[in-house]
Amino acid sequence: MAKAAVEGKQGDWEKAVALERYVFDNIHDKNLSQALASAAEVARTREGDCTEHAVLLAAMARAEGLPARVAIGLVYFEQPREPRHAFGYHMWTEIFVQDRWIPMDATLGLGGIGGAHLKLAHASLKDTDAMNPFLPVIKVLGQLKLEVLDCE
Repeated sequence: MAKAAVEGKQGDWEKAVALERYVFDNIHDKNLSQALASAAEVARTREGDCTEHAVLLAAMARAEGLPARVAIGLVYFEQPREPRHAFGYHMWTEIFVQDRWIPMDATLGLGGIGGAHLKLAHASLKDTDAMNPFLPVIKVLGQLKLEVLDCE
């Protein structure tokens, strides 16, 4: 899958963006059916939520020789009911490109992230209890009071 995603791409940045878009385009069933599926399972089923997008993108980046990890935090979003705006749990991927960690969100497929993402932790997901990376988020849920002063 990774080879197909980066075919004809030059440089690490171009590959990272192509990988993000590939995952966005190829997870057809965007749902909450899994808690945290493996990259192999996501590649097979082509379904999942932000955690599955993040895990698959990290694995594909690593397959292309790009160091990758997942970021865990909150994302600001609009919703149809009150309150109209909220922060919700989210996971995305960070890929090491040009001597720095670049955040990429395959759930959105936009070529990176914006100011709506609030990172609380990151993890390689290698040799760790699957729930450990979520502890920082659990600690702040219901404890944070965030006020958006301006948004463009």
